[in-house]
Amino acid sequence: MAIYRGPGGAGDATADATNAASVAEGFADDAATSAAAASGSAATASTAATNAGNSATAAAASASAASTSASNASISASNASTSASNASTSASAAAAAQAAAETAETGAEAAQTAAEAAQAAAETAETNAETAETNAVAAQTAAEAARDATLAAYDNFDDRYLGAKTSDPALDNDGNALVAGALYFNSVAGEMRLYTGSAWVAAYVSGAGYLASANNLSDLANAATARQNLDLEIGVDVQAYDADTAKYDDATANFVGTLQNGGHTVLTDASDYLDSADIGVNVQAYDADTAKTDTAQTFTASQRGTVTTDNDGSFDLSVTNNFKCTLSGSATLTFTNMTAGQTGFILLDNSAAGTVSAHANTKVTATALATISVAGVYLLSYFTDGTNTYVVNSGALA
Repeated sequence: MAIYRGPGGAGDATADATNAASVAEGFADDAATSAAAASGSAATASTAATNAGNSATAAAASASAASTSASNASISASNASTSASNASTSASAAAAAQAAAETAETGAEAAQTAAEAAQAAAETAETNAETAETNAVAAQTAAEAARDATLAAYDNFDDRYLGAKTSDPALDNDGNALVAGALYFNSVAGEMRLYTGSAWVAAYVSGAGYLASANNLSDLANAATARQNLDLEIGVDVQAYDADTAKYDDATANFVGTLQNGGHTVLTDASDYLDSADIGVNVQAYDADTAKTDTAQTFTASQRGTVTTDNDGSFDLSVTNNFKCTLSGSATLTFTNMTAGQTGFILLDNSAAGTVSAHANTKVTATALATISVAGVYLLSYFTDGTNTYVVNSGALA
């Protein structure tokens, strides 16, 4: 991949690294060539040194063998010394050449290392470039997704808040059906309106005319009218405050004047009130076994009614249920103060054989009247429905 190198234009890092390696390889070749030449020089110098040694040996032998040749040997020795010096110089040059070759080799190795580092850097740069490209694609995808989400959110908002309008809209801003919960501002009425799913209604109501809880009803326009509407009008529905009003649980209340109930005097002075001494005397003491007329009763002891003597044949049912009647002559069976459901018995002693007839409200058979008109003692039983009294009889008992 091409990497931008600045104003000089784009370059290929891989190609640069290759070129650098090629140059370094050229240097290495040159250094190797120099090293080879230096090695050759060293070999030549070594050979020369060996020859010089041989010459010196030969010179020494000649000097020993022929003193006459001393001058020549001296000259030869001088020449040998010169050759040795030259050989030493050549050896120094060879050593220097070898050092230069080693330096060149080191430089070649350093160049190769640099080339390898450059190649690794180029590969890293290529990898980073590919990663950056991948990240750029991912960033573009995320940006497009964010854009789409923003557009969808705006469209969703636009479908629910329709803006300001002069009348209730039938469709949303996209021409689609309205959704429940949609809002718009009615610029004519000056209010927000809410779509319920079937109709537009005011989204809120004005607080004008409402009572604030913090005012504790002090903001009523007319407290008296409010009490009338609540059936709490003072002096009509509820008792007006009076410091002299007695409390039913006030044991120390003192009455001044006459206390009445329904026009009837209840108390005239403090001596008229009831106390514990009146229980069982003036008022009935509490008894769990007291029978009540409006409750079904189960009696566990015998119950007896009083027997009232009434010898004229007319019976007042408000007195008792049971009567005893001894006739001295003819009589008409009559019942007064009848109460529906009342029953009872009459022990009729007609030993005088008086003729017994019946009042219009006394229902009894003619046969029964004929029977009880004959001298004898009879037991009559009766039942009244409040209008008529029905009577049946026994046969003569004595």
